[in-house]
Amino acid sequence: MVVPLAGGVVILLLGLALNAVEAWWRGGFRQWLQVEAAVLCLYLSLLAAVFRPASLAVTALCLFWYLAGSLQGVESGRLARLGVALGTLVESIMQLLINTISFVRVGAFALAHGGLSLAFVIMAGATQNVVAGFLILLLGNVIVILLEGLVVTIQTTRLVLFEFFIRFLRGSGRMFRPLPAPRETVDLRE
Repeated sequence: MVVPLAGGVVILLLGLALNAVEAWWRGGFRQWLQVEAAVLCLYLSLLAAVFRPASLAVTALCLFWYLAGSLQGVESGRLARLGVALGTLVESIMQLLINTISFVRVGAFALAHGGLSLAFVIMAGATQNVVAGFLILLLGNVIVILLEGLVVTIQTTRLVLFEFFIRFLRGSGRMFRPLPAPRETVDLRE
C-alpha cells in the first residue's frame, strides 16, 4: 500500500510543479510564490509530519507564509480576506490529502488481484482431473488479466484527470479559430 501512496505523492507534486511552471509562463510567478508555494510547502510538511511529528513547526511557518501572501496588497477588508484565504487553504489541503489517499486504492486492487488469483489456484487444486485444473487456471488467469486491465485503465484515467491535471490546467486561454480555407483551388494535374 505504501508504493501506490508514494507514487500518488510524486504525481501530485509533479502537478504542483507544473502549476509553478504555468505561473511562470503567464507572468504570475510572484503570486504563485506568495500563495501556491506556501500550499505546496504546507502539503509537504504535513506529509513529513507522518514520519516526524516535529515537522509540524514547519507547518505553522507555512501557514503564516500562506496568510501573509494572501493578505499581500489588501488594504481594506482584511478580516474578510483572511476568512476567504483560510477557507481556500482548508479546501486545497483537504483536496490534496484526499487525493493522496485515493492512490491507496491502486494497492487495494493489487491485493484483490492476488486474492482472485488464489481463488482460481484453489479451485484448480480441488479438481482431480489435470486437464480440468489446467483449464480452470488458464480461464482464471484470462479473467483476472481482463479485469485488472479494465480496472487499471479506469483508475489511471480517473487519477490522472482528477488528481493530476486539476493542479495546473485552467479553462482559460484564447479561442481556437481555424484558418480559413484557401480562396483559390490549385489544379494538381499541372
